[in-house]
Amino acid sequence: MMTTSYRIFNFCIFCSLFSSFSFLHLTALAAAEIESETVNYNPNPFLLTSPHDPTSILTRSNGESETENGITINYATVEGYFLQDLASTDSSSLDYTAHNFGLINQSYSNTDDSSAATPWERFYKEVVVRLNQDSPAKIQYKVLFLGRHGEGWHNAAESFYGTPAWNVSCFCVSFCLPWYSFPLACLGFILRTTYPKLAKGQVLPYCYWAELNGNETASWADARLTSLGITQAQTAHTFWQSELTAQNIHPPDSYFVSPLFRALMTAKITFDGLRFPPGAAPFQPLILEVFRETISIHTCDRRSSRTEIHDAFPSWQIESSFTECDELWNGVTAETGAAEEVRAKRALDRVFASRRDRGLFISITSHSGEIAALLQVLGHRPFDLNTGAVIPVLVKAETISVEPTETTAPQWTTSAHCISPPVTSVSTGCLCASSAAPVTTPLVAPNMCS
Repeated sequence: MMTTSYRIFNFCIFCSLFSSFSFLHLTALAAAEIESETVNYNPNPFLLTSPHDPTSILTRSNGESETENGITINYATVEGYFLQDLASTDSSSLDYTAHNFGLINQSYSNTDDSSAATPWERFYKEVVVRLNQDSPAKIQYKVLFLGRHGEGWHNAAESFYGTPAWNVSCFCVSFCLPWYSFPLACLGFILRTTYPKLAKGQVLPYCYWAELNGNETASWADARLTSLGITQAQTAHTFWQSELTAQNIHPPDSYFVSPLFRALMTAKITFDGLRFPPGAAPFQPLILEVFRETISIHTCDRRSSRTEIHDAFPSWQIESSFTECDELWNGVTAETGAAEEVRAKRALDRVFASRRDRGLFISITSHSGEIAALLQVLGHRPFDLNTGAVIPVLVKAETISVEPTETTAPQWTTSAHCISPPVTSVSTGCLCASSAAPVTTPLVAPNMCS
C-alpha cells in the first residue's frame, strides 16, 4: 500500500508536469495570436524595441474638508444620464462604443421633441449648458470623459505570470525545497486553475515580478502599449470620429493626461488627427502628475524623466512644477487608498478651480486605480474599466467658503515583497522561497533618470 507521502509526491509531480505543459501550450497560442495581429508592432509579445529603465512630492491634504484661502470645492455625480450611473449596468460587459459612450437616449423637460438634434446635441444643450446657465456662480457642471489607457506591457506580464506561467516558478522551486513545499507549490497551481480571477491579479498580490524592471525579453517599467493596447486606442480614435461626424458630439474643450507612457501613447493615438468641427478646441493636452496611477512599489508606476517625456511629446504642455526625476516612487512605500483619494481631489481641483475656463467637456486619460479614486471622490458608484475603455460622468462642483484649517497628509504604507520568485501567493500575502521573509528593500534602483 502506498504511503500518504508517496501519493502526495506523485500528485505534485503530476501538477508540475501539467503546469509546465499548460504553460508551453498557452505560450504557443499567445505567440500565434500576436503574429496574426495586423498592427505593425513587434511580433514578440514580450520584446520591447526600446528597453526602458527610468527611475513636488504629493503631501498636500485634500478632501471635502480641505481649505485653501478659505474656500473648497465639493463634488457630486449627477446621475440618470449615463448607463454607467445605473446599478443594473455590468461594468465588465458594457462596450462604450456600442452604447454611444453610455448616454441614455431620453427626452428632457425643456426639449423640443420636433427637433432633429442627436442625443448628444440635446444632452449638451438642454442639460449641460442649461444647468450652468441656471446655476449661481459658485456652482458649475462639467462632463468628464475618464479614459483608461490601452493594454500595457505590465498588463501583459501580469497575465503571463498569472495564468498559468506564474506556476513555472513553483515548478522550478519545488525541486529545490524540502518535500513539504510540494503541496504548497501544487496548491498555487490548483487555486489559479480553479479560480481565474486569482490568476489575473484581482486578488493575488504582486510578490516579485512586478517589482522588477522586466524579464529577459521585456520591460514593464513605465510600460508602453502592447499591440492590443494600440488597437484599443485606435478603436477609441475611430469611435470619437464617428461620434463627431454622426452624433455631432461636442468635442472635449480641454485635455489632461497622466505622465506615464501608456497613458500618453493612448491619448495621442485617440485624439491626434481627429477632424474636429469649426471652432472646436485643438488637441493640446496638459500633462499633470496628479493624474498618474496609484503609486505602488511596482516599477510600472515609476514614471520617466521630464526630459524623456518632452522628447517623446515635444508639443505637449507639462505643468511647471513637474520635476525632472520621479520623486514619488521609491520602491518601498505605496499610496494608501486614503492618500490617493486626497490626490484625486487635488486633480479635480486643478480642473475646476482653474483661473481660465476649461470648458464643459473634459478629457482625462489616466489609469484604473486613479479613475477609481476619482469616481470615489465624485460620489459615483464603483465602475471598473477595461483597458482602453471610457466612462463619462456629469459632475456638479460647488465652491464654498470655509474656515481655514490645518490638515495632515495621509501616511503611505511600506510594502514587502520576495527577493526571488515565490513558491506561491494567496490573498493574505506571499510565500517566499526557502521560507525567506518578505523584504522592504527595492529590487531596482529607485531613481535612474539623468
